[in-house]
This record gives sequence, structure tokens and C-alpha cells, in this order.
Amino acid sequence: MSNSVVVQSRNSLPANVQEEADALLAATQVHEKLLKFKKGKFFVMDDEVALGTEFICHALQLTLGWVKFVANKVAERKMGRAADRFVPAERDELGDLDKSEWEYRDGEAVDPWSYQHLLPLEHIETGEVYIFTTSSIGGKIATEVVVQEYAKRLKRTGARALPIIRLGVTEMKSKKYGDVKRPHFEITGWENETPVSPSRACLARERVVAAARDITPPHQEEPKFGDAEIEAMQADVLRHADKDLPF
Repeated sequence: MSNSVVVQSRNSLPANVQEEADALLAATQVHEKLLKFKKGKFFVMDDEVALGTEFICHALQLTLGWVKFVANKVAERKMGRAADRFVPAERDELGDLDKSEWEYRDGEAVDPWSYQHLLPLEHIETGEVYIFTTSSIGGKIATEVVVQEYAKRLKRTGARALPIIRLGVTEMKSKKYGDVKRPHFEITGWENETPVSPSRACLARERVVAAARDITPPHQEEPKFGDAEIEAMQADVLRHADKDLPF
């Protein structure tokens, strides 16, 4: 006779899986490896990540949207995957518009809401997943360029191979500040044409969700630009994106 014991749960599956996931995240401590670009260099915490380091870019998992910070901690998130056609809210739809109620940093009122891009990068040698997180215009351009190239190749060939990228730095021109450094993800090749395994894709997605809870308030990564100049720089960089490709 078998001595195995079968344990049956007395709880049915929660109707709202998202609420269950949020509850688990809130009850546990996760320290994701957040990759950031500051003053022309890449860092994970205080450790510099060398230029030229290669990663597999999980372009399909690009997550974007708004994060609200209160007392330097994430208080609320309104984010979603670009691949799911998530449309971020306009800033004035989020509330918290009274600047007299904002927190101050370095003598300046700081908007509690920050628009962020989160992109999972898998170290090509160790398999570790880093989350590149940015609120700067230069960082967003870097993520948009590599994700667009993945999407264009997918439409052209039907191949779901992920881009292999190399960490780099380039410059973007601004009328007010001249040349400004920004991160650049040079595509050096494409991963094996075999479709990405569900487990790897799920891991990358889980890392993004966890990172969205634990990201730190953004520091000023580059000079502030006006809306018109931001749109002009984005259009110029994306228009010439194909010139950066090695093929």
C-alpha cells in the first residue's frame, strides 16, 4: 500500500489573479538587479557594468507607464506591456497636480509620478536577468530603437529570435545643451531561431513585475528638455535607427 499523502487545498483559486500576485509581491522582499545609466556609465546599484557587456534583450517584455513615489518608495503603479498594446495615461489624468503638495529634493518640487521604461536583459554568459530601468529621454530612445528593430524583423521574417545587444554609449544633439550622452544598445546578432521557451519568457516577465515594485525614485540622468525638443530628438534618432545596425 502506498504511504504517499495527498494534500488538497481548501481554498479555491482567487478570482482575481492579479490581486493574488500583488499580495505575494507585497509580502516578500525581492532585490532585482536594476541596470541604470548614469553620467555615461551603466550601474547595478553601485557596481559599474562594463561597456561592451552583451545581453539577450527580451524585447517582447518591454513594460512602460507611470510609477508614483512617496517618501522614496513605490506607492502606486500604472504600467503594462507594450506588446499588449498598453496605452499609458496622460499625466493630468493621474491626479497629484498641486505642486504645493509635492515632496522637495534639492530645493525643488518633484513630481511624484515618473514615466518609466523597464526592459529585461539576460546576461549572455551567466543567464542572470537584469532590468534596465529608465525615466530619461535618452534611455527611452535606447529601448525604443532595439524593440522597434525586433518588431520590424519579426514582421519581415516571422522569426522570434531575440536580439543580442552590447552595452554602449552614444550622443544625441539638443539645441539647448549641445551633445548629450545617452545609452545605446548595439545589436550584434540574434539568438538561436528556436522560439523562446515559455519558462524563460515567464522569468523575464516576473522580473519586470518584481522590479516595478522595488525601483528607486529616478535621479536626474540628463538635462531637462522641453516637449517639442524631446519629440524632435526622438524622431531624429528613430528615423536613423537602421544606420546603427551591423547588417
